[in-house]
Amino acid sequence: LQLSACPDALVLISTPVDICADPWFVELLDGQIPCQELSPASQVRPGLPPGVFFQAGKDDMVPYTSVAAFVEQMRLAGNRCELFSYPDDDHFLGGPESPRRQEILGHIERFLVSLGYRSAP
Repeated sequence: LQLSACPDALVLISTPVDICADPWFVELLDGQIPCQELSPASQVRPGLPPGVFFQAGKDDMVPYTSVAAFVEQMRLAGNRCELFSYPDDDHFLGGPESPRRQEILGHIERFLVSLGYRSAP
């Protein structure tokens, strides 16, 4: 009870942010809860934790446009939010063996260093 459940920073890869646009998720809710109460896209406001997003342009599970719109909403609300785009990749950004893996890990490390959560290499 002494710890906060609020994150200090977000590192998100291929993350759905507008669940109201996802028919499968809305069906799971079965009308019990309005999707807007759970959708990150409906919760944007000033003072949210800084975030970095990694999103593929050819993601068939999470539309790139939804993530780009969310990042823009976050920025307009005054939140730090970065987006790294991979136009030719799919949802898994090439998987664990992808040459992008080291690039993405480097971006994550720089993000965490900039926030003071990790020492510079």
